Amino acid sequence: MLGEVFDERQSRYLHLFTGYGISFGFIALSYVVYSRILSPEEFGLYSVALAIGAFGTFLLDGGLRTTIIIHETDFSRSETGTLLSGLAAGSLALSAALVLLENPMLLLFPPARADYRFLCGFAVVYLVSYPFVAVPTALLERQLRYRRIAWIETVGVVTERASPALFLTAGGFGMESFVIGAALGRGGRAVLLFLAHPVRPVWPSWNLVRGLFPVVRKGLGIQAGGAAALVRDNLHVLLVVPFFGKAWAGYYTWGYQLSYVLSQAFVQVSSRISLPLLAQAASFEERWRICLDQARWMMIFTGPLLVAGLAVISPIDLHLFGGKWAPAIGLLPFLFLRMVGGAAITPVGNLLPVQSGSKAFARAALQWTALEAGAAAVLLAVAGPAGLAYSGAAGVWIGIFLFLRPLHRDPWARLADILRELWTRPSLTLAAAGSAAVHFVFVKGSYRWSASLAAATLAVAASYCMEPEIRQFLRRRTPGWRA
Repeated sequence: MLGEVFDERQSRYLHLFTGYGISFGFIALSYVVYSRILSPEEFGLYSVALAIGAFGTFLLDGGLRTTIIIHETDFSRSETGTLLSGLAAGSLALSAALVLLENPMLLLFPPARADYRFLCGFAVVYLVSYPFVAVPTALLERQLRYRRIAWIETVGVVTERASPALFLTAGGFGMESFVIGAALGRGGRAVLLFLAHPVRPVWPSWNLVRGLFPVVRKGLGIQAGGAAALVRDNLHVLLVVPFFGKAWAGYYTWGYQLSYVLSQAFVQVSSRISLPLLAQAASFEERWRICLDQARWMMIFTGPLLVAGLAVISPIDLHLFGGKWAPAIGLLPFLFLRMVGGAAITPVGNLLPVQSGSKAFARAALQWTALEAGAAAVLLAVAGPAGLAYSGAAGVWIGIFLFLRPLHRDPWARLADILRELWTRPSLTLAAAGSAAVHFVFVKGSYRWSASLAAATLAVAASYCMEPEIRQFLRRRTPGWRA
């Protein structure tokens, strides 16, 4: 759990945390390049490519990756090879279908001609690489070998997400830069994972396939809930693009990418370590303590960054990007509020299938998605393209309650526990006060954007030192610390 991430028993997670920190640093630098070079329409096209890749790999996975992690017994080499072979065969079939659908799709949607090959190439890279990334990663996670996972994924993510910036600035590659980056990053990750934990395809026998049927059935139950989450995370593509065009999808994607840079390093660490820890916990109360611990630590780290980001993003956009992302900045308070709720959704969403089963998880996830999609459709019609941000900011709290309700342990009291962990952090209070001061003194006072950023950074650092857990860590690890 993140609350114990710094003690000797959990020291392996420091590698995961450090690896994500490095990768997100490179992603942040590339994000600046993308914001300067790409138009909102191109950002929107990139978001569509990411959505297609996500839907394709989701359809291919069938819940197997999660099932491998939480399966009660170990898998033999023949079984893991059979799973890899099945996924590889599925990836080739889906890739061929995308290629063959080009002409029919262009007949139905002639304006897509300029974009289809880019979208198809991006999706094929994701599909073909997925089996060789997902299976060995799940096996390493099952063994809690996060040190190795951390550095392999750092190399892969930095290459995939940051290298397109180099190709874009070099000129001549255009949007294909993202296809090249995905191929280099995901291909390199597959090679490194094979060296770390070799999994070789095998020609499956009927007995092997039949023996894996329970694993597949369990995965499909988990996947139903994952399908709801995938739809929910891509409503900006599914609902905004058809009615408001690629530009507004680009604004949403730009806002989500900023949220990703500011918060997801910590959320990703929690997500990776949460499921195996919850599965191995002996009782519900121990699992609940893990959930609260994770929510608290994610809020400690992400809350101050999100609040400070709101204070300085407007002058940064004006001076670095010519103000072209101003419509997206209006969405940020609502997108960031959703990120705060995500600090609880991550551990609670992992607790539900472990504690109450995959069917309960799928049912709650589908209910949440149906409510949020319906609310988004209504608010988009009433309030325009910002309606999706409004529905997301409110819907995440409904989603937390829907995930707590099937636990049958006083969901209102559990929700109160979560809200207390999230909103009573001294770091958040100081960050909010410091960011307000930065906004009124530096931003309103027309100081340079760099001065505003420096002042906001100091406010975030000071807010971290308000947390007792961080001060205790510094006492243990820093000679001479007397805070």
